[in-house]
Amino acid sequence: MPEVLEEQRARLRAEELHAASVGQINVRKFEFKSVDEVHAMTVSDDAAGIVKVTNVLHDWKRLATCVLPGYTICAIHDRDVPVAMADMTAEAFVRLMEQCSAARPITVSFAKPRAPMPMPGFARKRPCKATHIKKTDTQVNFLMSYCASHETRYSEPRSKHLWQAMRDKFGELTLDPVTQMPILMSETAIFNWLKGRYAAKKIAAVDIAAARAARPGRVPKAPSKAAAKVAKPRASAQKKATQKAKAAMLDDESSDESSESSDDSSDDSSDERPTTAAGKAPRKAVAKAPRKAAAKAPKKPSKPPVKARKAAQRGRAAEYDEESSESSESDSGMEESA
Repeated sequence: MPEVLEEQRARLRAEELHAASVGQINVRKFEFKSVDEVHAMTVSDDAAGIVKVTNVLHDWKRLATCVLPGYTICAIHDRDVPVAMADMTAEAFVRLMEQCSAARPITVSFAKPRAPMPMPGFARKRPCKATHIKKTDTQVNFLMSYCASHETRYSEPRSKHLWQAMRDKFGELTLDPVTQMPILMSETAIFNWLKGRYAAKKIAAVDIAAARAARPGRVPKAPSKAAAKVAKPRASAQKKATQKAKAAMLDDESSDESSESSDDSSDDSSDERPTTAAGKAPRKAVAKAPRKAAAKAPKKPSKPPVKARKAAQRGRAAEYDEESSESSESDSGMEESA
């Protein structure tokens, strides 16, 4: 039993220490030493008697970096003496704070507003859609003017240099008069803005070029001969080459027919030349064909079939032998009758 009681007491002490640490984190203390600091802050109260900060002037950087709009006043210590907060209103708070000075500082404790309840499963998930803050006219005007002046002498500015120039001009705590948001943008936001600006300029340049090309009444420029040769497809060149090869083959066949007819009308001495003439005929045909066709043709033109020519020559030789044998028989018969 004593061990169980010790464990419970230790757990209660740990919980109390954790609650105290959380309370210290959520509470900010500020020591007012002049009336000007009090007037730099605007407060208001509600029906529940809660005094709340509504506005803080950013000219007072010490106060503006510690106290933010939305904080509530939870405790006041005048010379380390706590002040009752039961019937405290905004007017009573201002009257009390106007008595502060360097010799009589008054410490005020401000409680931060509670954070909103996280979404279900926030520990393992992230918000589906990120928040995008719209840029104010002051920010856009500064970015555009800086880029225009920079691009007249150099190339497009970098986001780091643009952020430094904006911080030097406006500072870190200056608020926009319309939106009451800080004018100084983050370097990432400036980088994204520059990226979108570059993409918009590129799209505009492409649209202008397309519009100029599609103007009515504009005659397209004829391509040069070299470009036309390069642009011609290879299929047409191969087609022309095959046509020229077929024409060369037809010339070979016609030359073979003319040579065969001349062989029939020649005498016995010309009968011994058919093989040489047949062998020389394709060479003459190739010589007659244009050199360009031979160079552009994908394959050499096929020669006429040699076996068919030799068979024709053998048939003509057999016919000649029969005629000669018949003529010899007729001559011998005439001699016998005589």
